Amino acid sequence: MNSRAVLTYLVLYIILNATGLSIALNFWWTDNLNLSFLKKESFLLLTSVGFSWIGILYLSILIIRKFIIKIKTQNFIGPIDLISNEMYQNEIGTKQATKFKNSMTLIAFTILVLTIIVLIKSMNRYEIYELTKYGKVEKIIVKEIRKDMKDNQYIYFYYNSSKNSTNLRNEKNLKLGDEVQVIYSSNNPEIINYKNQ
Repeated sequence: MNSRAVLTYLVLYIILNATGLSIALNFWWTDNLNLSFLKKESFLLLTSVGFSWIGILYLSILIIRKFIIKIKTQNFIGPIDLISNEMYQNEIGTKQATKFKNSMTLIAFTILVLTIIVLIKSMNRYEIYELTKYGKVEKIIVKEIRKDMKDNQYIYFYYNSSKNSTNLRNEKNLKLGDEVQVIYSSNNPEIINYKNQ
């Protein structure tokens, strides 16, 4: 495989993953109640996973071609090309094609799981950093109790001197008019949680 094909795989992986991650980051702190219904935010998050998955498939093909199965052709092979088994079965044989497919599954899912773990850990660390450095504690009053599709309760309230409003999962069994402390980031008010949680 020539260096141009290697570069193409890497660029596609980076662009698709960056696109997927940037979409996910835009909705990372979206109100959980909104995400629990089939709204545009939910579909955009699923789209972000799709972008990342296609990028991961390109990276997986690169890894397999470079380190596991040597394919004679210098041509670029994309995930769509692999759907038609004939193309690479003729090129590398049935036994190697099966090995390619199995390797693809193993490598792609491993990279996907690692990507998800790294993303979640990074975002949790970022949230802790934001709440530690820019955290503002505020007493809020429960304005409304709402439910998601599974009947889980959420409390609705205003915060940040009534500039923002959101729903938090009702983990404390709060009722209308109850008062509780929340902490939010003055730098990014969408980052909010119960105080001492």
